[in-house]
Amino acid sequence: MPPIKLAILVLLSAIYLFSSASAFACGREQTQWLKHDGKMRSYRIYKPCTWQREKPALLIFHPSQSSGKGMSDTLNAPVVGIGMNELARTKGFMVIYPDGLNNRGYNLGARVWNDGRGFIGEQSGINDNDDLGFINALLNHITNTEKANPKKIYATGLAMGGAFSYSLLCHMSERFAGIASVASHLSERVMRSCPMNNKKLKLLMINGSWDTAAPYCAPHESLSPLLPDLCRDVTNYDQIFEKPNQADLTVTTGEMLSAFSTQTLFLRRKNCVLDSQSPVIDSISSPNDLTAFKEFNYHCAQGGPDSAKVVAIFGGGHVWPGGKEASGRLKDYFIWLVGPVSHEFNGSEYIWNYFTDN
Repeated sequence: MPPIKLAILVLLSAIYLFSSASAFACGREQTQWLKHDGKMRSYRIYKPCTWQREKPALLIFHPSQSSGKGMSDTLNAPVVGIGMNELARTKGFMVIYPDGLNNRGYNLGARVWNDGRGFIGEQSGINDNDDLGFINALLNHITNTEKANPKKIYATGLAMGGAFSYSLLCHMSERFAGIASVASHLSERVMRSCPMNNKKLKLLMINGSWDTAAPYCAPHESLSPLLPDLCRDVTNYDQIFEKPNQADLTVTTGEMLSAFSTQTLFLRRKNCVLDSQSPVIDSISSPNDLTAFKEFNYHCAQGGPDSAKVVAIFGGGHVWPGGKEASGRLKDYFIWLVGPVSHEFNGSEYIWNYFTDN
């Protein structure tokens, strides 16, 4: 081979190796693909430079009309981005942001999850995707190829992503050590067929009282020994503070349960009893944050103490606590659309600490 051609070949090889190493360098979020059910499914993955084999992994499911990118740190826009990559960098765990599939019959083709709610009419296509199978295949990949610890796989999600997390709790609980749902609820259809084979996993449920998409308490609900006086406290809070004018995002299809009913039914399914409850916590005295929250801790038959937890955010909206918030005129619009963001605690840190605290 002529020297000039050899030199060019060496140079091109070096460029290829450098670009490949850069693309898969630690500490950088990457988009990857997995073929399942005849479809190419995408997900984003973040592995910090402190990542080691057999370390934990966390799956994060986006709401409808969003994406894995929207939930990660890489999109600089209001009310998206939850800061989980930075937490993973300091704690040494892997983060995976799977993408739902676009559905033409739901909100102009928004990405959605098949959370089992059973939409009707033009929205019926939401139930066609084998999302449970996709996640099962993805879990096989991250444990066999990425070498995540199969006993330390966790999942969380926001809104529809939280509802899909509940579906995982019902149908794939044996693959997870903990599941957290944020600003979501479940349909009666899913709850009627919810084996939840692994009742030992940790369960965290976070909801806001000013969430019009996943209302906390239905009009007929009031008392439960598992959530004593919660709906009364929600009503009292609304009487003390003026609730902002908000869009009505209530889901009228799929027989969606209230957050209160969803939490109560799952706690019963796990055979939990109330262990302790905190007073109402309002650590931020600011006119820009009128929210407060209350914690309910449970001892469950198979999981033991602190194996289930409910966090009720008074004045919290259909959003991630401690997440990004719009500013200026956009802030008023997003409060109208999804409700206020609570800054009483950092949702990402709270969820991870709950999963990993013994």
